[in-house]
Order: sequence, then C-alpha cells, then structure tokens
Amino acid sequence: MSILRHSTLPCAYDVYILHIGLDIDISSNRIAGEVWVEIKNQSCSYRKPINTLMKQEKTRIPKIKNAYIKQFRFQSRDHLCDAPIPQVEFCWKSKRMRNLRSIAFVIFLSLYCLSLMALLMTRDKIHGIRGLTTFVRQSKWRLNHLLKKRAQAKLPTNSTAERAIERIAEEQDVAQSRLIASLSEPHVHKKFTNSAFGAWMKDPNSTDDRIFVMDNYYRNNKVVVYDSMEHFMAGFEPETHTLPVDWGGTGHAVLNGHLYFNMYNTSIICKYNFERRSLVRSSNLPNSGFGNLSPYQWAGSTDIDFAVDQGGVKVIYATPNNNWNIAVSQLEEESLKVKQTWYTDFRKRSAGNAFIANGVLYTLQRYDVHVTTLNYAFELRTSRCSWPKIPIEIRYGAMSSLDYNDNEKRLYGWDRGHLVSYQVKFIT
Repeated sequence: MSILRHSTLPCAYDVYILHIGLDIDISSNRIAGEVWVEIKNQSCSYRKPINTLMKQEKTRIPKIKNAYIKQFRFQSRDHLCDAPIPQVEFCWKSKRMRNLRSIAFVIFLSLYCLSLMALLMTRDKIHGIRGLTTFVRQSKWRLNHLLKKRAQAKLPTNSTAERAIERIAEEQDVAQSRLIASLSEPHVHKKFTNSAFGAWMKDPNSTDDRIFVMDNYYRNNKVVVYDSMEHFMAGFEPETHTLPVDWGGTGHAVLNGHLYFNMYNTSIICKYNFERRSLVRSSNLPNSGFGNLSPYQWAGSTDIDFAVDQGGVKVIYATPNNNWNIAVSQLEEESLKVKQTWYTDFRKRSAGNAFIANGVLYTLQRYDVHVTTLNYAFELRTSRCSWPKIPIEIRYGAMSSLDYNDNEKRLYGWDRGHLVSYQVKFIT
C-alpha cells in the first residue's frame, strides 16, 4: 500500500519529508502512530496529515507524546507517493524500550542490594571494633586492679602470690560457667492471637504455676492470667486484671506477685500488685529514652525493658549520655529507685531484643529472621563483654519479646502471636 495518491499532494516544492510519529497512551492501552508529510521550499512550508496507524498492545509506559519519530527524505513527489507505510517500526521500537527499562531496573536493584549488604557488613565491623575496644579497656582495668590489690596486700612469698592468682583463675572459671552454652529448639505452646507483638511470662519466685499474658505493645491495659499451663492449653477462662494506665512495649516482668511495666510513651516505670489489684508504685527512670527514641530494631515503644534474675529487678534501656548504647540498672524493688547502673558499648537500636540470665546481658542479632544468634554478652559482675554467636531459631520470623525464667532455666518468647519457649543450657 502506497502512502498517498499523486493528486493529493501539491507539486513544485523543493523538499519532501515523510514523518512517522509514535504516541503511547496508557489510559486507553494503545499505541498510535501518525504519519504526515512536510513539504517546503524557500518561501513556505506545508504540512499535510496522511493517515493514523493504530496498534493495540498492552503496555505500562506512561503517556508520552512523539516518543519515537522517524524521517524519510525523498527527492521528488513521485518517489514519496510510491513509498510503502513502514508500520513495523512501532512494534519494534516499543519492545526495545521495554527491554531497556527491564535492564535498567535489574541494574538498579543489584546496586541497591549490594549497598545494603555493605551497610550490614560495616555495622558488624563497627560492633566488633567497639567490642575489642571495650575488652582492651576492661583488661587494663583488671590488670591495674590486680596490681593494686597485690601492692596493698604486700604479699611476702611467692606461694601466697600463687594462691592469689589461683583464686583469680577460679573466679574467672565461675564467671565463665555463668554463660549460655546453647538454646534448644523452640517449643510452641500455643498461638494466642493474630497480633504479631506481645509478651508472656511466669513469676520465677512464685510457688504457683500462673501464666501472665500481655497482648500487643500499646493501646492495651488488660493483663490475662491463667492459673496453670494446663488451664492455658485447655482454653480455660482466664482472670483479667485492668491496669490504670496503658503499657508501652513488650519488656514486662513479673516478680513476687508484682508486675513491672513501662507507662506508654513516657519514661515512668510502674509496679502493679496482683493481689491488691492496684498500682502500688511508679517512678521516673532518669535520662531514659522513650517514645521510640531508643527502642529495639522493630521499634514498638521498646525503649524500656525489664528483666528479673537472682539479683532482683533490672531494667534495660539507653541514655543520651551513653550515646544511646544499652545501659542496665539495678532497681530497688520497693521504691523503684536506681541502685546501680552498668553501661555498655552496644547500640540499643542494633539489638533485635535482649534479656538477662545469671547476671549476663544477651542481645538478639535480628528479630525478623528464622535463624539468628545471641551475638553480644555483657557480664554485669565484671563489666566484661564477649561475642558468643549462640544460634537461636525464630520459627515464625517475628520475635517481639524475650523473658528469662531463672527457676525453670527457660527463655519465654512471643513469635508472631505464637507463645514459645527455649530450654537454656549453661557452660559446665
């Protein structure tokens, strides 16, 4: 099919140019091509549309006017009139453009993944450098402390010095035995709710077997209490305690019949008595971050996290004075006042979660992967840190709380609405 008849195109012009324009419209899901002729001489220019080519084709390209224009020059009107319409140009060009966009997208995605991997590797290296710096500083402190003790004692004989060194070695062995050796596979007790976040725990000093469940991390003030694990598994009607204020985060703890929790979006820590059904004490935690200033990786108002062990009630948090690194404070159970504080070099936002077992702080490397590790340990008694890399399985991929029970040597966790626990084995 030729472009046009001779009679439709005037003659006596110097230049004959055939233009092919491509118009892509996503709203009507089509590609339209327009063909026109431009003829001109020294005095004037003349443009005459010939016809419009339509081609139905699925595309995700936004609307672009004249995305592709091809020109054919002819020396005379006869040559122009005998030329065929090159419809194949439209389909070929659109496929090529899609291929180029696909290649560009793959390159961009690859660069993004490489940048993310480099960022994660750099973070691990930074943590390693911080841990090494802390270890060197603590080693110097222990050496100076030992030399000072030996100078004060004025050891008269080598045998006395040898006994002192043996005593120090025995203390180090005792401290080493306080570390976790391994964790068992998660034991899934029950799926409690569809909420991915929450906490459950038991009172390690209680003679009963009550289970305390606190669903979600905000906009809730109802604590569900089951009389025993059997009642919980059988679905018995629980006892409900309504707190006078909403809690924040998932770092709650129960000890000696009292619940310790953080008031939502504040730095106020609270103590609730289950027998009296009342709030018996509240206090401000000095310099503590709150409102997601220093949470765990998944945020969720986890700025303040309680932990209980043989030493009583402790709280895990972060302060601006310590560059938002993890701090651990021992609390007075009656007044909730801070008795002693330990400062670490581990950034709290870098931890997926944390707990304390046998006087040692452990952090979870990631909360949202199926296999991760306990990647950091800080001994409160000696202020010594280590990087144990203890494997832990997160079966459902979202660990929002970890609470250690010293009486059972068991770690309780909330894994995407599933109530799980791990048996803890220590180094012997």
